[in-house]
Amino acid sequence: TEIALFMKLPELADYLWLLPLGILLSGTNKTFSYWAIRKKSFKVVASTRIKQSIATGFIQVLAYKLQGLGLLLGQACSHAVGMFQLGKTFFSARGL
Repeated sequence: TEIALFMKLPELADYLWLLPLGILLSGTNKTFSYWAIRKKSFKVVASTRIKQSIATGFIQVLAYKLQGLGLLLGQACSHAVGMFQLGKTFFSARGL
């Protein structure tokens, strides 16, 4: 809550639990994405980004009554979809 008070945004205090989760999901997603680009697997990256966009829009529309929390959850779910999609390819036996 000190962070929210320091930023003069006390309404963010309830959502700060999403910060470490979002950083973890985003960082892992970016790592797998950069790896796939390095391996020139552009088709996998493109299909993952499409799935991420669909997931973001779907979650945010469904959670519109949650207001800001719905937007944050949609973004976190987008990173999770990317992480799992690219991670599945990364850890598969055949690789890229």
